[in-house]
Amino acid sequence: MQPYRVVRLLRNHIYPTFQLSAELSNKKTPPEEGLKIAALTCLQWLRYRLGEDIPAELLAPDPEDHASCELSMLVSAHINQGFVIDIVSLPKAGIWSLQITEPDHTITGLYTRASARVTGGGSGVILSRP
Repeated sequence: MQPYRVVRLLRNHIYPTFQLSAELSNKKTPPEEGLKIAALTCLQWLRYRLGEDIPAELLAPDPEDHASCELSMLVSAHINQGFVIDIVSLPKAGIWSLQITEPDHTITGLYTRASARVTGGGSGVILSRP
């Protein structure tokens, strides 16, 4: 019997990276509008990173068109296409969260993770690093 060539399973290593951290807080912008602006800004950045192959769940107005965006347009999604995008959207609670896990193309078994969390309430919106 001839032995089989076996490829060992790799243990993945995930290292967090943070792409965006900002605070929007002023008395002129209602928290709901700030939440939409922050979430739409994150989605726009993500669409730039994806190029032309954009899943339908990520189609939304650009941040400057936030007035035409209903909170219901900010949907939760799980996309797995060689990278993983998780979006949790709870607009009635003032929460929107995005996490991307992608392979590092320079080191086998290494993954990087970018996260953004948006919370709205009180007098403003905070976009923070989880």
